[in-house]
Amino acid sequence: MTTTWSTSSSATAPGNSSGNAWALSNSNLTSSKTPGGVSANSSTGALSGLKYWEVTMTAIGSDGITGIVKSGDTLNNFLGQSANGYGYSSTGYVYNNNVNISSVTSYVAGDIIGIAYDATNGNLWFSKNGVWKNSATIAEIAAGTTTHAIVTGLSGTFYAALSNGAGSGTAITGTLRPNSTGLTYAVPSGYTPLDTVAVSFTAAVLAYTYTLILAIAGRIFKPTFSSLAYTYTLVNANRNINAKMGTVSYVYTLIAATITKAMHIVSAPLAYVYTLVNANRVIKANAAVYSYVYTLLTLIEADFPAPANKFLIRLSNYVLSQIRVTAPTLGQ
Repeated sequence: MTTTWSTSSSATAPGNSSGNAWALSNSNLTSSKTPGGVSANSSTGALSGLKYWEVTMTAIGSDGITGIVKSGDTLNNFLGQSANGYGYSSTGYVYNNNVNISSVTSYVAGDIIGIAYDATNGNLWFSKNGVWKNSATIAEIAAGTTTHAIVTGLSGTFYAALSNGAGSGTAITGTLRPNSTGLTYAVPSGYTPLDTVAVSFTAAVLAYTYTLILAIAGRIFKPTFSSLAYTYTLVNANRNINAKMGTVSYVYTLIAATITKAMHIVSAPLAYVYTLVNANRVIKANAAVYSYVYTLLTLIEADFPAPANKFLIRLSNYVLSQIRVTAPTLGQ
């Protein structure tokens, strides 16, 4: 199920305010409100576990607000006007129960608001363009440290939400980014997007990975600037392949298997590869994935200067064997 802004007319969450409804577009991921009348729109899916999502505030009028709202709360107020809503306003304040509970930083049209919510413990954090508010850090969010959380100890069922403010005289537009392919900034470790994207590892992805690795292996004997330019050209020419975040995990599996089986090297290099992959899990589709694959391989090559050429060749041979298993007509 894909999480979107709600299309259901309702006076209470979850829903799209029955009093001053929001217009939806972009497969219901973009919600817009014309001037006049204060209201809110919530997401379709309830928050559970450790969740992270982003809202691109395309238009904020005089006061755009995004955050979370509790199930059953009124949607005919601005977000944060009641005791059951928590809204980060473009004016630079977080509101709850019509009170400013945290002074953060203002934002403008085009800014991206990140929201991390620990639904198990009721802890909430906000970020603007990747910078966490209230002096929080991504590391402490991942660790569950709540010293700089916006609010802690919430209970009940909450939804992502968007609203205009009491003084909004111009249009408000916000686009929900619920999954890894639309996210711009890093997800705190242990947190997941509202939606997970299932990735099919097609023959094209395997074939491309093999081609890329083989090209690096063939040129690494003379590691000059031209080889880097060659690899970039190869990546750029193939960036339309539909591979998303999960590709990184798959590449890790191939590399780990190669290290342990073909080179008989364990422990330290394996941890090194895993660290690289784990630190770069949030990668968008297409060109970014392939740039990352290239970077990963060159970093490994640099870490093993002596057996580098054999390592890359063996890795390419392993990928080729996987291609033959997946799609026998390829890699012949």
